[in-house]
Amino acid sequence: MLRAGDDVALEGDVLIFLHRSSAKAVRLMGGIQLDMSRVAGTDLFVLQLEMKGWFRALDTFRFDEDGKYGATKVWSGPLAMALHPQADELKGRIVERSIYSKFLGENRKYMVYIPPGTAAGPLPVVFKADGEDCRTYARVLETMILAHRVRPCAIVGLFQGGYKGEPDGPYDVAKDNRIREYQPDTPDPDRFRRHLAFVTREVGPSVIREFGFSGRREDHAVMGFSAGGSFAAGAAFMASDFFGAAMPFSLYVLPLGRPPSNLPRMFFAAGTLEPFNVSTRGLYDEVNVGSNECRLSIYPAGHDRTMWLEAFADYMPRVFPVSNFPWQQRVKEGRQFR
Repeated sequence: MLRAGDDVALEGDVLIFLHRSSAKAVRLMGGIQLDMSRVAGTDLFVLQLEMKGWFRALDTFRFDEDGKYGATKVWSGPLAMALHPQADELKGRIVERSIYSKFLGENRKYMVYIPPGTAAGPLPVVFKADGEDCRTYARVLETMILAHRVRPCAIVGLFQGGYKGEPDGPYDVAKDNRIREYQPDTPDPDRFRRHLAFVTREVGPSVIREFGFSGRREDHAVMGFSAGGSFAAGAAFMASDFFGAAMPFSLYVLPLGRPPSNLPRMFFAAGTLEPFNVSTRGLYDEVNVGSNECRLSIYPAGHDRTMWLEAFADYMPRVFPVSNFPWQQRVKEGRQFR
């Protein structure tokens, strides 16, 4: 039963979100994004969602009051998948760099995670869109590396271009450099190509040179979610000589043209409760031909940051495998949701 003070509760097939606030409006944000309703005469806001299968779902959520961000939390159903463990403190290194890009005409930051210890040979690399959360992904990846479930590898977190318009003014997509740089087709295909060149011809050579990372195509993966998922898919099509694997999650703008003959290994993920599972499935169906490795995981979630982190962790042992990792057992445990 729902008690006063609870954030969320499941009653049968109904998921209930509850929030007390003196704000004029409260909106549920995160994997599911909907306005909440005030209970008349109270400071209580409620949202009820009916669906079979909530008991297996997860949701990353927050309550935004009058447009101001609330604290982020994660709810999991009683039979939801167990989340991958995260390191409390990293044993590896996180370093930040800034590089001037001739392709973008500006300085751009990126963050690098380097795992602890030494590896046999140069490290493979995941180039991650929206890399400001590199530390979160590193905490999950490091536990898997130390458990010998993933080959030691690095993450290069690419900082997004950001929004250059007035924060309180009307939205202008022409000033949204994240969208312009991540979407291959619209609104600015030239900006997308220049950003892709920034990654493959400036950041890539820089980290290979400074940190001794591998320069081999098969040791380079690209990953992103939402608009960043569109970037990962576009990079797989347009920079297939640089990337040997791609993880496009919840993408909503598809790359242009036919897949290249040397298409990278493709690892897709999306949530059952988000509209972008349609476009993600569509691209999977298009490229899932021939002998190239191509996989799709559909999770009981929305457009959800926790889901993307779990998909990353589920796929990494395939992206950069350790030879003795028991794949068949992982599949039997139900971590993949086809």
